[in-house]
Amino acid sequence: MQNIEETIQQRKRVAFEYNKYFLDHPNIQVPFEDKNYSNVYWYYGIVINANYKKVLAALTDNEIDYRHFFYPLHKQPFINSK
Repeated sequence: MQNIEETIQQRKRVAFEYNKYFLDHPNIQVPFEDKNYSNVYWYYGIVINANYKKVLAALTDNEIDYRHFFYPLHKQPFINSK
C-alpha cells in the first residue's frame, strides 16, 4: 500500500497511451472516466462494437495481449437454462 499512488499513476499513463491509439477507432469503445470519479485502471477494458474477430486479430498482430472480460448478465448461460 505504500506505493499505491505511484502504481495508480503508472496504470493511468499506460491507459492514456492506449487511449491515444484506440480513441478514434470506429469499432472500439475505451473506458470512460467521469469527472467525479477516478479510474485506477486495475484492468483496461474495451468494448468491441463491430468486427470482433478482426479487432482481436489486429491486437494479436500488434502484440497487444488481451483477455475476455465480463459478459453481460443477459448473456450468461444460467439465464437461459431451464
